[in-house]
Amino acid sequence: MIVIVFFSVLISLISPFWGLIFIMTVGVKYQYQPYRIRFYTAMIFVLLLFLLGRIINIISFSDILVGVILSAFVFFMVFSRTLEYLRAILTAGFINLVYSALRQAAFGKLFLENINQIFDLYLETLRETTADNINRLAFIQEAVESVRDIITNFFPGIWVFTIIVALYLGALLLSRRSQMKWKHKYIRLPFFLIYLLLPVLVLMLFPATRIAGFNGALMLLPVFLIQGISLIDFYWGAYFHRTRLLLIVFVLALVFNPYLVLLLTLFGLFDIWFDFRKINKREEIDENHPD
Repeated sequence: MIVIVFFSVLISLISPFWGLIFIMTVGVKYQYQPYRIRFYTAMIFVLLLFLLGRIINIISFSDILVGVILSAFVFFMVFSRTLEYLRAILTAGFINLVYSALRQAAFGKLFLENINQIFDLYLETLRETTADNINRLAFIQEAVESVRDIITNFFPGIWVFTIIVALYLGALLLSRRSQMKWKHKYIRLPFFLIYLLLPVLVLMLFPATRIAGFNGALMLLPVFLIQGISLIDFYWGAYFHRTRLLLIVFVLALVFNPYLVLLLTLFGLFDIWFDFRKINKREEIDENHPD
């Protein structure tokens, strides 16, 4: 267990996204009693050692503590009680939504200073190495400044988006190895998520609240995307299972084509309203005809 704990913390230091997936797959055997408490206690202890040794700062410490350790703990706790992958993802995702707001309030200034310091150092190095090519330097500087603006303005949304995607991928991999299979093609999001989307859209209309609105949209996007992918699985999942090449092409298209991501997100959103797969009717039939 100690080896898995150490690698869980080490990978989380590099990327909370991959650290969370690592725990949900490689470390899955320690997610149930009597190992669960020991596993996470050991992770927190190692993480504290890194903090006290000044290997990481307080922001990285809190990110791993909540985004990886607490997220994985809550996911497996909810899943062990309900046996519902989607509910476990949404519960852990909501915790990160709250954390992203608290993080911005508590560490926003420090985070901004750290980001500016990193980008200023990079730009200074860039000027020294590409001083002879003014046009190229100007182009790269503009691109770097755009990335800086995106990170500083939309990090709360990016954080929640990243953690929910990690939870989703981790759940898919967990389902493949578990006896409790995820009926992925029948995913049905609760309708109340629409009521969360409406104020987000209103915030996006006004310049003073537009950044907050876009952050909210980024937080909700992966949730509707999950239902959109489930819709694809319902109608074309059999083809993907028979032809792995099609599945690989689909995954690559999701990674490199933002328009496809947006389209699937809209499909997932509209499916909540129109129930394209008629899941509600299927559930009613099953209830009326249990045999």
